[in-house]
Amino acid sequence: MWSFVADSFSDYANKISGRTRMPKLNRKQLFGFALSHPELNVQQAIVAYLEKLRTRAGTLGALYAMTLAELDCLLPSILDMAFKGEL
Repeated sequence: MWSFVADSFSDYANKISGRTRMPKLNRKQLFGFALSHPELNVQQAIVAYLEKLRTRAGTLGALYAMTLAELDCLLPSILDMAFKGEL
């Protein structure tokens, strides 16, 4: 998807199309656009990196949920102390 919203595709479409305001390509012209992609080992490294980030994000999400739960428990305790004049 990102390849087709990139400037390189827009430039290609503008060169091929005879229209000035909104380029229009037929199927042959569309399939003539050369998509670029990284080598397989680079793709695998990217996937491994994204998996690490996903794992870390999950861990952070769990810590955030635990912190919220602890804060929810803390508020009634603080209010109780305040009403008793212990603060």
